Amino acid sequence: MQYAIELYYDKKTEKQLFDLSKKIADEKISTKYLEWKTRPHLTLACFNDVDEACCIDKLKGLHKTIR
Repeated sequence: MQYAIELYYDKKTEKQLFDLSKKIADEKISTKYLEWKTRPHLTLACFNDVDEACCIDKLKGLHKTIR
């Protein structure tokens, strides 16, 4: 199974990014983002295999330090 650690934006920022991507598509620069049909996000890491329980524990610890 593949895993990813991703951060998602708030609704206001998502709308701004979608509006910007629509303008880019309207100008015939690129339509890739609209074709992907996914929420905008930052991918921090991707794994083909990971110790899921260990990863969850590490992320919970990280979450506590950055709040």
